[in-house]
Amino acid sequence: MATSSASDPDDATLLKYMWGDEESVKPFLARRRSPLSLAHAEIMGPANQEMWSRRVLPLKTMALVNLGILAALNRPHELHTRMRGLLRAGFRPEELREVLLQIAFYCGNPAGVDALTILVNAVDESRDLGFLVHEPETPENWKPPA
Repeated sequence: MATSSASDPDDATLLKYMWGDEESVKPFLARRRSPLSLAHAEIMGPANQEMWSRRVLPLKTMALVNLGILAALNRPHELHTRMRGLLRAGFRPEELREVLLQIAFYCGNPAGVDALTILVNAVDESRDLGFLVHEPETPENWKPPA
């Protein structure tokens, strides 16, 4: 289970950004404006609300599980959107990285490498947009490869 600290996002902040920030969800919102998406929204909307309103697991744990599922299923757009949202909500990049290490180990290194690339891009974009709450920690004596 995820450990918590004083710097963990509260549930309200997490819910605000869990599905991404304003920029990363624009393509999704544009699709929702089509009458073709109405049936999907009518069916999935209530189910989505019911799933995320459960509190058997802490919301933070649910978000990390969801991140792992998206990485395992190779859903790069949703994974990127979710990562940017979680970073903006206050997750530390290292927390997301740990989920991706599990993906690399249990789903295969190609899935882990793809997900890590998405994380690095999400961190860089979030920093550029001024949304990054926590800078990644740099291990002592770390040097980038030549």
